Amino acid sequence: MLGLKALTTRDVTSAKTRSIQDGAEWYLRRLNGGKGIRQFDETQLYRQSKYGDAPYSGFQNQVQPEKWNPNEWMSLAKSCGAQTVIRTSKHHDGYCLWPAESTAYHEKRDIVGRF
Repeated sequence: MLGLKALTTRDVTSAKTRSIQDGAEWYLRRLNGGKGIRQFDETQLYRQSKYGDAPYSGFQNQVQPEKWNPNEWMSLAKSCGAQTVIRTSKHHDGYCLWPAESTAYHEKRDIVGRF
């Protein structure tokens, strides 16, 4: 496959240990006190006030797509005249929208398949 290799992350915290990051870990970097060009105190203060000491991987439990209705989305797209609809299947930090076997960081239902 063109020499490309898939990368999987079994644990969200391992993202900070990778030597090459693609920019997708910006939030995690800010939480871990990244002091690049800007100070990221605002991100850390907001997270602490809103979520306390919950681990980043704990956000997975807050994903609640029970009201998600792909038929409603397709009807809306069709009524707008859309000929193509593109949906992302994976959040920038690796959260999969299907029950992935390569990571525990995924949705329980197959949102991708239903789409």
